[in-house]
Formats: sequence, C-alpha cells, structure tokens
Amino acid sequence: MAEAYPVWLKREPAHRLRQVGPNLFIGALDSPLATSRWAAVVDLYGSTLGQVRDGQHVVSGTAIPLLQIPFHDGSHFPPGAMDQISAFVRRHRQRGPVLIHCQAGLSRSASAAAATLIRQDRLLAREALRRVRAGAGRPDLPRRATLDSALRWARNR
Repeated sequence: MAEAYPVWLKREPAHRLRQVGPNLFIGALDSPLATSRWAAVVDLYGSTLGQVRDGQHVVSGTAIPLLQIPFHDGSHFPPGAMDQISAFVRRHRQRGPVLIHCQAGLSRSASAAAATLIRQDRLLAREALRRVRAGAGRPDLPRRATLDSALRWARNR
C-alpha cells in the first residue's frame, strides 16, 4: 500500500515541515535547519538560515546543494523559475530528500511542490493540492497568483 501524504515532521509555524511525496518535503523558514540530511534545498524566500557558501547551504558542517529563487509571496513565479526548480529537484531527489521552503511553507513552496508532484510523480492536480494543503490550517493558501502560475507551468510542460 502506498504511503499516505502528507507526513508531518514539525508543525510549528517556524517549520511547517512535511513530506508530500517520495523524497519531497516542504517547509517554512527554519525547516532547512531541522536536519542535515537534505540531499538539496530550494529556497524561495531568499533568507536561508545558516551559512551559504558557493551555492551550498551548510548545516552542521555539511554542505548541501542550494537553489535560491526568492520572489514575493502572492506573485507569479519568475520566468524560467519552475524549469530551474523542476530540474534541480529531479536531479537531487534521486539521491535523497529534497526540501522546498519559503517563509511560511504555505504558498510559494506549496505551489512549487504541487507542480513538481504533477509533472514528476504524474499526480492529478487535485491530489497534489490535497497533499500540500492538508493540515496546513489555511484553506486560502497557496495564494492564487503563485499557485496558478505553477499549475500553468505544470500543464504546459
């Protein structure tokens, strides 16, 4: 039987860390520091905690590949951003857990994860959205413009 997603690891607002698919996690600002086991981190907020050195996020002395594409919550994804995110996640997800995070773990990261689940895991949009929204406590999120731009990308690829 398939594992039921999401699997919550830390519900506190600073983390909102949950697994939404095989080796795919989403979370809030502090989630990169929750563990050093990440195969890679996607930062959509622009303020990854800890050290960043040569495109690597350093947690407890461990260098982790990092992709930073900061943009404002409620905005559309920047041109080409979902292509970069998808390629980065696909490459690193084969090696282990990949975290996509933003400030609150509810809109930018959830939108990117939903589009990734649709394209890479071939989920229906309804199931992808259920996974990224379940238990988050905010039915109004992800924000419409952010989510629509990610879903449009997923449909057009």
